Amino acid sequence: MNHSYQQVPPAYSETTAISVSGDDGTENIFKVDDFVSESSLSVRMAFVRKVYSILTIEIFATIAWILLLQNKPSMQIWFFQNQWLIIVSFLSAIISLIILLFKSKSFPSNFILLSVFVSSESIVLGYVTSTYSQIVVLQALLITLGIFIALTVFTMQSNYDFSDLGPMLIFGLWGLILVGIVQIFVPFSSSLEFVICIFGVLIFCGLIVYDTFLIMKKLTPEEYILASVTLYLDFINLFMYILRLLGNNDN
Repeated sequence: MNHSYQQVPPAYSETTAISVSGDDGTENIFKVDDFVSESSLSVRMAFVRKVYSILTIEIFATIAWILLLQNKPSMQIWFFQNQWLIIVSFLSAIISLIILLFKSKSFPSNFILLSVFVSSESIVLGYVTSTYSQIVVLQALLITLGIFIALTVFTMQSNYDFSDLGPMLIFGLWGLILVGIVQIFVPFSSSLEFVICIFGVLIFCGLIVYDTFLIMKKLTPEEYILASVTLYLDFINLFMYILRLLGNNDN
């Protein structure tokens, strides 16, 4: 599924100061709505651990389902014979994602919605990837993992301000969405498909860098679910464009 990337900026209220009395009678004033970058080192590290722990589970749960379906031809046949489940899963992924964007800080609703979204997305991706050969799927997964890890490490180690990439990347993303809509009605040649896939790979590589930088600057420590979903969508979309690229060459 050429899943369109979505990034809905959370609504931020003015920073609230709360007074908490300690055991010695003194009062500690702290801010509960600070961005991650404005928080203490321990809070920043805890945020990063939560985000990437959840992201790792999301990615490997999806990969596990894709590989399971790749090795179970009988399951592939069943899904092709019961495509209503794919439609239901597709709608479930969209609806759960939209609700999750507004409930990202509401525990345990956020984890329930996250589980529904990842499960639904995995079912759809498993169905789509089953039309490709196993070696192409494995190549795409390994390449995507390598690129994602490399870009993440690069961004975290860099002191460069990547926020200026935003307008260009969003413009490119809308271009991909428009091309995807046109492609539904007018099939493209293999050469044009190759160019589109290269462009898609570049856009989502840029979005991985941009979002990795932005989650520390524009999210609060309580929005770790939103951060993990944003990066998960970047990973999945990058994987799909690489898969299409390799599949096009394979064909």
